[in-house]
Amino acid sequence: VTDSYLLSLPRSGPDPVSWSEDERSALLSGTPLLKQVEHTLGEIRAEYGRVASGLRRNPPAGVAVPPLSADGRGDFPSVLWARSMHVSRSFPRSMIDGE
Repeated sequence: VTDSYLLSLPRSGPDPVSWSEDERSALLSGTPLLKQVEHTLGEIRAEYGRVASGLRRNPPAGVAVPPLSADGRGDFPSVLWARSMHVSRSFPRSMIDGE
């Protein structure tokens, strides 16, 4: 990766959905948040499965699709990391525009 912004991002996400199962269990056990995080993780895993399956069966013509494998390019942990970077850095338009 040569993009300096991407290189400045943390390697692990602040979003509990991107934490390891051990981290989630240790930090959220006994809280309602654990159940919510597990539900969200299940939804993301299902959507990832649908998208990955569709791309494998019918790759878009003329588009380079990264391999959906464990090499860190398009694998599920990478998707969770990217989601965590997005949700921790996105704000409602009203906060930006001052509306």
